[in-house]
Amino acid sequence: MKVGWDSLLLATGIAGARGLTSGDGQPSIYDLEYGVTEEVPDAFVTSTAQNEFDSESAAFYASRSPVSKTALLETPTLLISSWTDTLFITNEAIWNYHAIRDNGVESKLVLFRGGHTFEETADSEMNARLDSRALEFIDSHLRRDEESGFPQVEYYETQRDTWSTTNDIDPRNTKEWTVTFSDAKLDDETVVYNSIAPSSSSQLTSEEEDLLDGVTAVHFDYLVTEARELLGAPSLELDLEPLGTDPRLFVKVYHRTADGETLVHDQVTPVHQTGDERRTVEVEMTALQRRLAVGDTLRVTVAATDAGFYSSRTAAGARIYHGSDDDSRATFPVQPS
Repeated sequence: MKVGWDSLLLATGIAGARGLTSGDGQPSIYDLEYGVTEEVPDAFVTSTAQNEFDSESAAFYASRSPVSKTALLETPTLLISSWTDTLFITNEAIWNYHAIRDNGVESKLVLFRGGHTFEETADSEMNARLDSRALEFIDSHLRRDEESGFPQVEYYETQRDTWSTTNDIDPRNTKEWTVTFSDAKLDDETVVYNSIAPSSSSQLTSEEEDLLDGVTAVHFDYLVTEARELLGAPSLELDLEPLGTDPRLFVKVYHRTADGETLVHDQVTPVHQTGDERRTVEVEMTALQRRLAVGDTLRVTVAATDAGFYSSRTAAGARIYHGSDDDSRATFPVQPS
């Protein structure tokens, strides 16, 4: 559960629907009951109490999600999303982009910096560019002109403050770079402990805050020996044993240079698997774009808590196994040179 966004959006939804438009500017119990669809506050209450959506809430939101409607689309579609959006992560736009395209309908994708983020949002120049790209896409179809030459995927590079294009963004059909956790640690296993209260506020800052290596978090560092551009959604295989039931872990990617560390796009990938037995969990991580130079360090951090999410209420943490190459690993899609 994204506790920060969930609370903020419910509060603003109630205020916007009743508390402000009624003229008094003060949300009330009446506003809570009638200001938004009743399933929304119900979902908030039950998910907060249970630490997850129940089946009714999940079905309610799924029916209102693009996931249930992409098969019906017959209209050329441009999707615009942000690398740094921590409410609607980039992967969701990529999933929709692929679903529409795989149905034989024209689908294009633009990825920028901004969106729903607690850090830097899109400035006027960025917004003007996005507006112009949307108008160009619509204009080329409504006027029934010839193909406009609109790129398949266009994305903003934060490090270079420039735009780039690619024919697709799909880790299944690109080069890969796999880092095994055993290469970064001499020990065969590491325990990360659940501190209940968040030990970091990663999504609120791009600076590294998981400082208790080997306690509430564990870092796996990899020296970059070949210049690479990472582009797409990495995959994660995590060999773990819960210390209790229902563990929650949070995986982050840092880029470390001589100038310091940066949490890539301020993003965190939550890992949630029920049960109390050892297992290998496979997760699609949050999509990213980052250029790594020779001499830089790529850091993968696994933490037991994060301020953006609820932590486990029944597990003391988890034991992560990394004694061999077949245990825990992460695979990053690499853009061809």
